[in-house]
Amino acid sequence: MKNLFRTPIIMSAILIGTFSMPAYAQFEDGNPFGQLKGVLQNFEKELKKNTAPTTAENPPPPPQVVLPKKPSNSPKLDEVEQADKKKEDERRRLAEEKQRIEKARKIEEKRAVEEKRVANEKQQQAQEEARRAEEECLKLEEERRVETERQAASDRAEKKRIADAEAKEEERLKLERTRRAEEKRIAAIARAEKKRIASDKRRQETQRLIDEAQNETLPEWCPSGVSEDSAYREAIQRFNNKDYQRACNDLIDLHNYNDVRADYWLGKDIVFFRSFCAALTVNLKVYKDIRASIMDANGLTEPLQGFDSHYLYGATGAKMIERAARCGVADAQADMGRLYLNHQIDRFVLPNEKVAEIWLKKSAANKSKYGTYLLGLMAQNELIDGNQWDYYIKAADLGHLYSMQRVAENMYVGNKNLPQNRDVALIYLQILKNQKIDIKKRIWAKEFIQRFYKERVERR
Repeated sequence: MKNLFRTPIIMSAILIGTFSMPAYAQFEDGNPFGQLKGVLQNFEKELKKNTAPTTAENPPPPPQVVLPKKPSNSPKLDEVEQADKKKEDERRRLAEEKQRIEKARKIEEKRAVEEKRVANEKQQQAQEEARRAEEECLKLEEERRVETERQAASDRAEKKRIADAEAKEEERLKLERTRRAEEKRIAAIARAEKKRIASDKRRQETQRLIDEAQNETLPEWCPSGVSEDSAYREAIQRFNNKDYQRACNDLIDLHNYNDVRADYWLGKDIVFFRSFCAALTVNLKVYKDIRASIMDANGLTEPLQGFDSHYLYGATGAKMIERAARCGVADAQADMGRLYLNHQIDRFVLPNEKVAEIWLKKSAANKSKYGTYLLGLMAQNELIDGNQWDYYIKAADLGHLYSMQRVAENMYVGNKNLPQNRDVALIYLQILKNQKIDIKKRIWAKEFIQRFYKERVERR
């Protein structure tokens, strides 16, 4: 019992146990202090075990088997036992709590390890996926690079093929151009040679005609029954003196005056033709004078009546017109076109609209006002393509009176092809009435026609 009061804690426990013990019936022997000594001994041992440090010099005592003792009848011992029991329960609770905490700590550590393992696995998996993705990207990049190189090589090959094809085509075109140029050069040489030969022939023929004309003399004879022998001889003398224009005019006058004598016609046709050709060879302007003389002598007023072979003595006159036309006389070319349009002389020149168009276009190119008018007439009758007013305006600009009249009439009223301009129309009508109008007004009217024609061409 000497150890019971060593510490205040023990004393406090004893006192608390004394005043709080249950009834004696709870103990075996009814003595509350019967087992107090054993309880205190066990409590002391447990206290030493819990408080004394465990070292190599002070090992823990071996566990002792505590045999159940009989209950004491001492109330204080019961209180001590209860306190010990509570302490044991508390210790057990603390141990269990410690175990629970340790278990929880281990579980937490295990969970942390597992989480770390899972995180490491995820990280490794992510790294593996990243590595595979990088490898896939590298693989795709390599495939793309290979495809790009292949496509570039294919493009280079295609470009080379195209370049080679273009080079071959260019070479072929170059050879073709060279061949065509050579063909053109050869054709030009051939044309030039042909032209030179034709020119030489024309020059030789012209020289021959000139030589013949210079040496030509007309016989000094006259058919019987003609009273103008002296006039005829005078005309022959003029011709022999190479005064061809006056000689031809004299011969024309004699023909016109004596056209009632058939025998005179038969003889003078040949003479007139030869004199006309000789005079024409020397001077192309003779044709215009002879033509004007014949028209005046026969009462012809241009352009209401044509200049047919009838007024140049049949087939002989047609030959003279053709000779003058082939020599480049614009009026003769217009007359040739008129001959091929005239259906009343089938026995001399067969009607041919295509040939007439060719001659008339030649005459229009040589600024023949009558030929240009006839082209307008053909266009009006739909014998050739084109607008009749284009030709009539050109002919009016060249001074063709009837074309001026038609243009003025249509310009006065105005139609879909010509604008309405009464001032210009009146000027042209005055020109037709008397050709002594103020030169400035006449020039202004012609300029208006030319400007209008130019605008029509530009609109097309």
